[in-house]
Amino acid sequence: MEVLSVEREGTLKHLKFNRPQSTNSLNAELVSPLTSAIKESCEDGTRTLVIEGNGKSFSRRCQYRQISKFAFKFFPTGNTLHSIGH
Repeated sequence: MEVLSVEREGTLKHLKFNRPQSTNSLNAELVSPLTSAIKESCEDGTRTLVIEGNGKSFSRRCQYRQISKFAFKFFPTGNTLHSIGH
């Protein structure tokens, strides 16, 4: 089972954490493909990146601010990352 699924629809890309048994908590197994997917998104024409979690939790052991700071490292100036809580 892949820990991160990636789906693309035109310039929209969905990254979905797939570790529902651990409430999608971030670990080395997930951070590596997440980093690669974000870097790739900077170069492949992605304009909107949606990061979500499979199951009941986005990521129980991570805060949105931490994810935003992590993702902003990879996006060039002018792109925006927004978080939407459910």
